Amino acid sequence: MAHKRILIVKMSSLGDVLHAMPVLRVLRMEFPEAFIAWALQVGEDLLRHDEDLNEVINVGRGRGLIGGLRWIQDVKNTLRTFNFDSAIDLQGLTKSGLVAWLSGAREIIGFRGQNCQELNRIFTTDRYEPPDDIHVAAQNMYPLKHFNIQAELDIPRIHTCRADEAGIHELLAGIPDLSDGFIVIHPGVSRENKRWPASQFVLLCELITKRLPHRILLVGGSQQEYELCLDIQKKVLADPGPEVVPGLSLGQFTALVKRAALFVGNDSGPTHIAFSAGVPAVFLFGPTLPWRNGGYTCAGGRSVNIVASEEHVRRQTKPYVRDKGLMEKIEPETVMAAIERLLNGGNKEP
Repeated sequence: MAHKRILIVKMSSLGDVLHAMPVLRVLRMEFPEAFIAWALQVGEDLLRHDEDLNEVINVGRGRGLIGGLRWIQDVKNTLRTFNFDSAIDLQGLTKSGLVAWLSGAREIIGFRGQNCQELNRIFTTDRYEPPDDIHVAAQNMYPLKHFNIQAELDIPRIHTCRADEAGIHELLAGIPDLSDGFIVIHPGVSRENKRWPASQFVLLCELITKRLPHRILLVGGSQQEYELCLDIQKKVLADPGPEVVPGLSLGQFTALVKRAALFVGNDSGPTHIAFSAGVPAVFLFGPTLPWRNGGYTCAGGRSVNIVASEEHVRRQTKPYVRDKGLMEKIEPETVMAAIERLLNGGNKEP
């Protein structure tokens, strides 16, 4: 019998890709000889060196009517060369459903209920509805029931290449006083209402420097985030102050984070990378829901979800709301306590 040819569709953000990676791991364990590919638009570097994956397909984007029509034809031509048997749509949107359908797979497995939005339903042939009150990574496991697979959730494995590892080794060799280890802080985020104020990051850096022997490395991806890191560095009065790491590729960032003693960040892709890399991570949550999007308890996972407002979390039924000002409620002392707990071998909130 021919080996299965499976396409995973999860396209939109780093966090989304990371939350879907446990599905890839389970599929590879269940079907060791299968051809497994992944269609995406961002996060290609996270998957490029993954031993469980045969192919990473960046489907790109189409702009405007003409560009959109050309995009559809290009995606169809690309995907159908692989002769997929099954496509698993873990995004649950119109565009992801369209990509799964364009693959020509005989069966398209997806979601129903809250996880199935827009016109996605018209593209899927088999649908599964996970509970609303579990972590999104656990929700992603439900379509595996199509293959009669029931597996426990585990954190994904992130692979880096030798070139990225060597580059980070050289970078760290040029930073003084790292013998006691370092803590990586990423103050950036995709949405402003998910951002902990820069002034609070300044205070946190001062607390870390006064209480711990670790150096602090501030990391930003975009030019805007890099400038934010420089601003925080300038305002920290404690000595030695934090080091600002210049722009890194996704692979280099992952290689850096793997060497860190701990990571602190907002609810963003970089924080999810740190958690997935097995690094103790402190997530800072405001409008998003920590039980759905934060670090989760499983073998090898160590994290603390700092919540701006427990009352806010209890009264929310949707995974994302636009409340402003929540992040300001998180106190630096609260974050510092979480850092000390993780460094002392603790795990999630009591």
